[in-house]
Amino acid sequence: MTMSQETSCISRLTLPPIICLTGIDGCGKSTHVRRVENWLAGDSLINIDVSPVNQDNERPADNKKNADVFDEHTGGLSPRRIATLSVWDITRLSKYHSHPFISDKRAIHEYLGKLSGPARALFILHALHESLEAARQTGATMIIADGYWYKYVFTEYLHGCDLEWLLAAVGAFPKPSITIMLDLPPEASWARKPMVTPYECGFAPPCEDAFLSFQRRLRATLLDRASRDSWSIVPCNRPEAETAEAIHDIIIQKQREITTSLNKG
Repeated sequence: MTMSQETSCISRLTLPPIICLTGIDGCGKSTHVRRVENWLAGDSLINIDVSPVNQDNERPADNKKNADVFDEHTGGLSPRRIATLSVWDITRLSKYHSHPFISDKRAIHEYLGKLSGPARALFILHALHESLEAARQTGATMIIADGYWYKYVFTEYLHGCDLEWLLAAVGAFPKPSITIMLDLPPEASWARKPMVTPYECGFAPPCEDAFLSFQRRLRATLLDRASRDSWSIVPCNRPEAETAEAIHDIIIQKQREITTSLNKG
């Protein structure tokens, strides 16, 4: 099978909607992914369209008007199964438990430091694809993504990879239905993190100066992408509950916009 045939096969997979939370290291992505997961799984008053999408971000025609939803009028709970997605979910897959470079996150970070830019980017995208496929196989009706490819592609760009090549490499991944950037100044992120890795510091020896320098560049790059792609931006240098409420409000509003667009179609 050629690479083009493989990409074509990937793009035909039907996936549930993806909500992506992205941002710099230490901005609270994992924390708020868990909060969104619990909120969506348990709140019966939120009308969320959970009809599946393919990797062209399109819903099959027969699902456009018959999506399973939470009925906000009756409080009736339609079936919904939430999966979370992290690039490093690959370490949980049994087939990799004895793999010398994938058995745990420590092994992965050691391996990342040994790889050159393009090889490292492909390894990360391999991990994301395997993790995404594992999430799909759970039968989830919605996926909440931690960082998704955005955080890693733009990190690799800042590590020296060609951006056009990187964007071509992620062309087979589905576009999220909703993307939210959690925006935090790197100084606040540094104060939150108990430790940092060389990867988060541009492969300089981990220290405050290296972390802040690299994360400032990553933040600027993500903010530029957010502007280009009309992502929502949530400032998160405030109490966690306030950030969570802002995320919930955006998801509700974006879903209304998506539903309105589908009904017009």
